[in-house]
Amino acid sequence: MPFLISGLVSWISGSEAADAQKDASNAALANERAMFDTTRADLAPYRDTGTSALTKYADSLGLNGNAARDQFRTDFRADPGYQYAFDEGQRAVQGSAAARSGLLSGGALRALQRTGQGMADQQYGSYLDRFSNLANMGQNSAAMTGQLSNESAGRQGGYINDAGAAQAGGYLAQGQAVNGAITNMLKTAGQLIGGGGYG
Repeated sequence: MPFLISGLVSWISGSEAADAQKDASNAALANERAMFDTTRADLAPYRDTGTSALTKYADSLGLNGNAARDQFRTDFRADPGYQYAFDEGQRAVQGSAAARSGLLSGGALRALQRTGQGMADQQYGSYLDRFSNLANMGQNSAAMTGQLSNESAGRQGGYINDAGAAQAGGYLAQGQAVNGAITNMLKTAGQLIGGGGYG
């Protein structure tokens, strides 16, 4: 009967080894998923900010309608950077005109208008660049998330395959153990029947 004990031991050890390997693959899979979820969450604010900035940039071009474009321009004029530059330009022109005693002259008024328009043109480009830069940051974060998704999916697929291979290996080991026990049992029976005796 030692062949039955040997077969049973092989069965159990093959099953336990397969379970241990499967558990390790499942733990690696869970860890990979958790790390991916964490990284995706870490990049989310950058993606979201980029999306918002892209919407604002599209507003500036009128792509989201005239009301959105008008609101963008209103927001631009209320921007502290624009307001400061505009006010300083106006003060400089007024100070120069006052020094020449022409504070309300036609030339002074034209200079104020030119300064205001020039300041608006200069600041508008800078204002748009801020949204463009934020939109690019969001695009880069989205691309990085996509790349990480692909890499993580590949690793997760590998872990799933490893778990399946471990389970299949366990079944194979169990089958071999049963086959070995049956083969040994038949050999022993043949020896006993053939007169060779046991042992």
